[in-house]
Amino acid sequence: MGIVTDNERFRILLRNYPVQALELVYKLYYKSLLQIAWNLTRDSDAAKDIVQDAFMVLWADRKKLSKFNEKSIENYLVRIVRNKAVTFF
Repeated sequence: MGIVTDNERFRILLRNYPVQALELVYKLYYKSLLQIAWNLTRDSDAAKDIVQDAFMVLWADRKKLSKFNEKSIENYLVRIVRNKAVTFF
């Protein structure tokens, strides 16, 4: 995947500027998440929907995620994409 932002700094950004934080994560990870979703589904429309859903989950969980956590946002998004791809079938 792309450049991984420092987890703590990202969480501060997410807490104070959630829209900008989501835009940053989108720019950093969208293509690689789309590739993961496509590899699992082999359906480009489904892959786009899965990645969009992953970002919607990130947005819905932004307050919880803005608190300190060892897990990276990248791993969080990859797990969401994989789980949604499995439920696609």
